Amino acid sequence: MDTFETARILVQRLTDPSHRIAGEDPGTTDVHAARRSLANYERLIQGKKRLLEACERFAAESPPEVAQAIRESDIIMLEVQLSRFEQKRDFWRLREAELSGRSDAA
Repeated sequence: MDTFETARILVQRLTDPSHRIAGEDPGTTDVHAARRSLANYERLIQGKKRLLEACERFAAESPPEVAQAIRESDIIMLEVQLSRFEQKRDFWRLREAELSGRSDAA
């Protein structure tokens, strides 16, 4: 697979709200599986936030041309991923509450 094909697949995955991580099953009736998926997305969110902070710091310390390139590529990509992971986390938060018999999803 060439670089352009890899990039195309990555962009498709970034924008596909139905893309799942390994072991994720939205139809599960197992509360433990829901909790695991919730925890996985929480961890992914933490990681993306750390990467975003690092990119923002690096951009702030870089010449304007480099900062612009980082903001127009890396930061946008990370923000899209973060948003998708937050949506998935919210789904799993609700699903876990439903499966555990709670009415709260906070």
